[in-house]
Amino acid sequence: MFELAGRMFDAARTGNMNTLTAYIVAGLNPNVQSNSRDTFLTLAAYNDQPGIVEMLIRVGADVEQTIDCGARPLTRSTSRGGVSPVRLLLAAGADSDAGTPSAPETARCLAARRSRRCRIGMAARGKADMPPEQMSAC
Repeated sequence: MFELAGRMFDAARTGNMNTLTAYIVAGLNPNVQSNSRDTFLTLAAYNDQPGIVEMLIRVGADVEQTIDCGARPLTRSTSRGGVSPVRLLLAAGADSDAGTPSAPETARCLAARRSRRCRIGMAARGKADMPPEQMSAC
């Protein structure tokens, strides 16, 4: 049983649509959770698998189901910058302000972290005085 569950979580993570769809059509619950409470939707959203995300939403996967750390599929997708999964989740009614952290909090945190890394990199290259708008190549 655990081996099958592992294969299904891998299918969600890697975008193996045929395998995951076949098992869900055969009766596998789309909201099954792993030991860390990841769901197929959480893994597909995090790994930028919009086809899997769309299929899971269509078969009733819970767009608000949390994982151990309090994050939801929308937050996980936001943390990886997956634009298509974010759009699909929002269209399916995912609450951008729900979860800990929320999707907007995650986006702000990642933007701040990237900005800080960029400033450190620019300083290391002797360009610490460069205006932020010119740092897009970091």
